[in-house]
Amino acid sequence: METCEVFHRNIVIYLAKNKLKGVKLKFGEVNILKEERQEFMNTNTTITAVTNPVGKGVGTIPAPEMTHAVAEERAEHIGSKYRVPVSEHAAGVCFDGRGCEHCLNGNAPEIGPKTGGGPLITAYAAARLTGWFNQFEEMREADDEAQLDFLAERLTVNGIVLGGHCATSALAKNFDEGKTGCGANDEFAKIMGNINKASQFVLGNSEALIAQTDTYRPDIAQEAVHAAASPVINWAPVTAMGKLGKDRVEILEGSHSEIMLIVNYKENTTIDRDAVLADEGVQVFALDMWYLDKIANAMTSGPMQKEQFAHLKHAMVAFNVSTLYTLGDGSHRVAIAA
Repeated sequence: METCEVFHRNIVIYLAKNKLKGVKLKFGEVNILKEERQEFMNTNTTITAVTNPVGKGVGTIPAPEMTHAVAEERAEHIGSKYRVPVSEHAAGVCFDGRGCEHCLNGNAPEIGPKTGGGPLITAYAAARLTGWFNQFEEMREADDEAQLDFLAERLTVNGIVLGGHCATSALAKNFDEGKTGCGANDEFAKIMGNINKASQFVLGNSEALIAQTDTYRPDIAQEAVHAAASPVINWAPVTAMGKLGKDRVEILEGSHSEIMLIVNYKENTTIDRDAVLADEGVQVFALDMWYLDKIANAMTSGPMQKEQFAHLKHAMVAFNVSTLYTLGDGSHRVAIAA
């Protein structure tokens, strides 16, 4: 396994190996010229790159061993067959790859966009990392729960349908241990801390993901790393989950066996997690990058809106990268779905 400190190093190797015409690449860079990047993103191929295993992770979720050729084949098959439109008015959910038959209220789940922990968890991470709450006087000294309530209302008013999940194992214990079964929620404090502790991994991979379609700003990314040095204290996962409503909390079943992370850039689409599991018998993590833009836009306002958006997006990407680092063991590949 190659120790991959940045996804983009492997992406560049992959693109160079496949000799994409019109794409000028320099080893270790991902900032393709704008016109050439647009040409590249308009190809008919769903999966435009598959990395080697990321090489670093402090979690316990493994990916099965497979050759790179098999990984490419599986990524292309899943990306082409199971990337589908999100359901209208569906709640955003976590990028967890386990299957779901119903939500806490008994309803069947809809196909919603995906980010670590769901939109409220991702947005709250970004709000803390960017000092977003400081612009509201009543929020500056508020506790986590009050801030979550405030943010949940802001997101909902601006069109973000909040969702998330628990797991059957936690539900069976009635959440008595203070855990929900969602790693991004349960390990929120650790994930935030690892943005700082694993800064090289987080910064490099954030650059790779953002630079696919947007301008990466290392100054902004570094600010999030510095902010993550402040520990998250007294985080309550069950309380955070309770902000979502039973109709929008999926119950995920079984244990983790995700084979890779698919990062999707096509707006208003996602990977149909349950169909992948039902038809192919495998799990995949799936992160919708376009959805991070939507969440960030819902949090911005005023004359500094563009700058605020950039700060929030960089922080959200850092949180998702750190989530993979914290929960995974470094064996997962990353597939880019243009």
